[in-house]
Amino acid sequence: MSTSDLLANTSALPAALLPCALLLFAYAAARRFCCDRRTWIFAAGVLLILMALGSFLELLADHYLLSAHMAQHLLLFLIAAPLLWMGTPAELVRRIQRLPVIGAIGNFLLHPIVAFALGVGMMWLWHWPRLHTLAMGHPGLHHLQHLCFLLSGIAFWGPILSPAEEMLVQPVVAVFYLFGACVADTLLGILITFAAPGTFSGYALLPDTLGVRDLLQSHWGLSPETDQQAGGLLMWVPCCFVYVGAVMGVLARFYREEETTSSADAASMNEA
Repeated sequence: MSTSDLLANTSALPAALLPCALLLFAYAAARRFCCDRRTWIFAAGVLLILMALGSFLELLADHYLLSAHMAQHLLLFLIAAPLLWMGTPAELVRRIQRLPVIGAIGNFLLHPIVAFALGVGMMWLWHWPRLHTLAMGHPGLHHLQHLCFLLSGIAFWGPILSPAEEMLVQPVVAVFYLFGACVADTLLGILITFAAPGTFSGYALLPDTLGVRDLLQSHWGLSPETDQQAGGLLMWVPCCFVYVGAVMGVLARFYREEETTSSADAASMNEA
């Protein structure tokens, strides 16, 4: 297989297309097919989910590269999940909260302590080498892994990005929340990067029916050791950039609100 053939591989697309289409349809129906800026943001999040699970990246992550698996994790947890929040209007979030069972479950999962534990916990759990190797050999477990990354990402970002202001944590709490996640990602990334070669050896045990492994090693220069180090670095560096960016966004929102409040107070005093 050549590089162009690999990049054009869409064998995973049918399995990912239907869930993504259903998610987008459910969102559109809930909003009575309104099309505005938030709609496009939500659609971008769904498109990233489709890219992560329906492109050549899924083939690489499932059979060949830990670094591709990490790239999927970044797309699902750190980019797609925040976009889904930013694309959802506050009134839709509140409507879901009022649903008898779903609302109660959602409110529990979006509690800051629970959301943080889910986000960080899923990250560490699924990168335990034995469980990661087990998931590679069992398609159902592998799909559960993807679902956990996405759902835990949605839970994690809820207290930071929810459009319903009553669900947001205080700015100081948000900064420590994001800093704690950054530290957790950094520690995990360091452990993976500097772990003994072969710690994630499950890929070498899988049959290479498509002849991709030779392409990756001879043309891309990705030996198992290099792939493991690249995967650890992806967990380590880009994740913290996202968290630092989120901290800056939280602080900018806080100061903007403070400035608005101060201006309103000054206007009230002048009127008095």
